[in-house]
Amino acid sequence: MKARRACLIAALAAVGCSRTPARVVLITIDSLRADHVGPWEQAPSLTPSLDALARDGVAYSDAITNCTVTRCAHASLLTGLYPWRTGLLDNSGSIGDVAALPALLQARGVATGAVVSSLPLKGLLPGFAFAHEGFGAVEAGRRDYPVKRPEQTTQVAASFLDKHAAGSFFLWVHYFPPHGPYTPPDSFLGDAPAHQGERLEVSERNYEKGKIPAYQALLETFDAGEYRRRYAAHVRYVDKFVGRLLDRLREGGLYDDALVIVTSDHGESLGEHGWYFLHGNLVYQEQVRVPLLVKWPRGALRGSRSSAPVELVDVAPTIAAFFGAPGFATDGRPLSRRGAGAPRPRFTQSNDAELAAIIDGGAKLVWKRGPTLYTDAAYPALELFDLNLDPGEAKGIRDGSGPIARRLEAELRRHYAGLATAKPKRPEDEDALRALGYVN
Repeated sequence: MKARRACLIAALAAVGCSRTPARVVLITIDSLRADHVGPWEQAPSLTPSLDALARDGVAYSDAITNCTVTRCAHASLLTGLYPWRTGLLDNSGSIGDVAALPALLQARGVATGAVVSSLPLKGLLPGFAFAHEGFGAVEAGRRDYPVKRPEQTTQVAASFLDKHAAGSFFLWVHYFPPHGPYTPPDSFLGDAPAHQGERLEVSERNYEKGKIPAYQALLETFDAGEYRRRYAAHVRYVDKFVGRLLDRLREGGLYDDALVIVTSDHGESLGEHGWYFLHGNLVYQEQVRVPLLVKWPRGALRGSRSSAPVELVDVAPTIAAFFGAPGFATDGRPLSRRGAGAPRPRFTQSNDAELAAIIDGGAKLVWKRGPTLYTDAAYPALELFDLNLDPGEAKGIRDGSGPIARRLEAELRRHYAGLATAKPKRPEDEDALRALGYVN
């Protein structure tokens, strides 16, 4: 009995009791909103594959990103450091000498692999012995923008699993959908007609309140309901191929002993607060909340749901602890130890850290750090929310003079006072970023 209990404790601490090689698969799904995973609007779930994974592990209902931009968010995910520590504040630049998880694991003899599906993640981190950064398709409406479709992403990732099945490995797999343009195969759209009535104009820019962003525009499609339907179909589309990758783990006998983590880099605005079909410009919850599913080996914590406040910087230390890698200094906490320790504030930001936010319990303060390029100039300097009473952030208190606002603002300013020098943009990034929608 004592031996079995010791083994369970070790599993929860991510240290195995057998000589089974340590294996981790980290899957990130670009622009996936937390509220589109699981039961959905009185209809069949969009994500049966992710739902099955959740039944085998832990589903965190209060997980947030640390940045609402892809490259910036993934940098924090894979280093365990907040953006002001990595110096990556948007979709360009390089990590430089910041310690990153794959390099740490590779030094310990772990096979490391990355399969990325869009340009902003190309060359993100050192330490991946295998990095597949080639693209085999282009997005509709953006013929100069290459991507991997989920079919190709899954195929490349499966090949890595086949090659390294006998040993320890860390594989990061990035899927591009449901990032826009929302162009899933027609078979995923179903027969249901789109909701009609909310007709929008197409903007000439990529960020304009109340309009369809230029990079998102689909031919002769102006109804907001149709875009939402296409986004949901895109979720259904990517879930199918995530399921195929998880099946490959099962078929190879790797699933039971592996640590599998699925999350997203950020959410997506679908009309909330007057912004449509974009991300990166705001820190409202529709862009900040992300799904986070963790399947531990041997069914540990199987079928659990946790409302613990977690964030993307918690993922890297979780994986490091699983491999028994000591001395990995991060801003996060290993998820297996989430039940211990005092509560703490969490942090997130928008593109170039124009907006920064701190969440402490139910209190959330948004601070406009300076002039804005990506949101409207009228955004207040400070906006305070009570997420317990107002989860949709409809009733912000624009008075920063109260004691809660003053305390949270002081903490935000203290963190950003130590902001690392932002890494310079690479000239070759500019055209890609404009096509993706991050440069007006």
